Amino acid sequence: LGGGYNTYKLGEILKKSCKVEYDFIGKTTLRETVEILKTCSCFIGCDTGPMHLAAACGLSGVTFFANKNSIVEQYGLDTAKRFGPWNSDIVTFEPKLMSAGCENGCKKEFAHCINQIAVDDVYEELKNILNIK
Repeated sequence: LGGGYNTYKLGEILKKSCKVEYDFIGKTTLRETVEILKTCSCFIGCDTGPMHLAAACGLSGVTFFANKNSIVEQYGLDTAKRFGPWNSDIVTFEPKLMSAGCENGCKKEFAHCINQIAVDDVYEELKNILNIK
């Protein structure tokens, strides 16, 4: 779901790495996106508009933020504390610390600070959300 260059780019990576049943990237209106989200078991995504729509639909899930809730929030950067899913069961993941040079927000052109998020932590959270033993 969603649109924009990064969404298309990440969608291609996702399609290469796992079985994708449906690809709605760039193909739905906001209303259609909400209707699709209403059929989902959970939400997995980043700090985007669909994350907020998923929260409004009452979905549980996980979302990722590239910046840490600390010094960077005073600069208005997108942090989970400031722009996370409001009043929602969507769990936010963010770097534990900002790397040297990224104290005012991660600005690298490649995955950097966000790589501190452990796949195993996300997997365990999703298992809890989906009641998988």
